[in-house]
Amino acid sequence: MSTNRGPGFVSQAEYEHATQDVLARYEGSLDRDSFRAVWLLHQAADAARSFQTANVLDEYGLSWPQFEVVWNLWLFGERDAGWVAQAAMVSKSGLTTILAQLSARNLIMRRGDPDDARRSLVRLSDEGDRMMLDLFRLMNTVEKQFSSALDDDGKRRLADLLSALLAGWEDRRAQP
Repeated sequence: MSTNRGPGFVSQAEYEHATQDVLARYEGSLDRDSFRAVWLLHQAADAARSFQTANVLDEYGLSWPQFEVVWNLWLFGERDAGWVAQAAMVSKSGLTTILAQLSARNLIMRRGDPDDARRSLVRLSDEGDRMMLDLFRLMNTVEKQFSSALDDDGKRRLADLLSALLAGWEDRRAQP
């Protein structure tokens, strides 16, 4: 699949070659392994999002940020709009637009917070819940396709490494 940027626009080999050229200019002053690990993590995430969007979300008329909103509501249930914005990594103004779009499609429901009139609560509608169940199954089919270059053991090892990376980052972030 070709995209306008990132994976598919420029081959992974071309990215590797270009980054090696840049790293060579800063020999000794950069941690090459850390750079490569995080850069490839970004590339893999971009490629996975592009693949999932093209093969599933486009059929449902959802953007990735819209999916992030419904995914988090599906996982965690009704939440304050500020929490939803943080979880989906969108601005509050961006969330307002996304919620209006999802509400127009009857995928979410909004109501005022009975404990704080300044806040609004958001949850999936029954229709949104049904859609997410379908999406979850379809996304898993696409995840299998995307990760097919790895055998089951490779997928488990990759998941374990990424889990350890995230746990370490959360631990460091929590320290004052």
